[in-house]
Amino acid sequence: MLVYVVTMYRFADREKHSYVLGVFDDEMLALKEAEKEQIYRGCNKYFPEIVVCVVNGKPINRLLKSGSEIYALTEDEREEWIKKIYKENEV
Repeated sequence: MLVYVVTMYRFADREKHSYVLGVFDDEMLALKEAEKEQIYRGCNKYFPEIVVCVVNGKPINRLLKSGSEIYALTEDEREEWIKKIYKENEV
């Protein structure tokens, strides 16, 4: 079974703060969640990297290198996500 490990890197630098956002079994879901997190964190502070792994095995390749552009969300999904973030911050 393939899994997609999403790691967020501060300023796309492996030497700075980083964290694992999640592990997903669907490539598109991993891409969308990575893009949502990048938007949530200000768009230019944390950048995702997605590594494809086999369960109980070693990584087999990188789906998305840190610092690469992501266009997984549709325009409507992106606008809806940004509105949700602003509503959360108003409280």
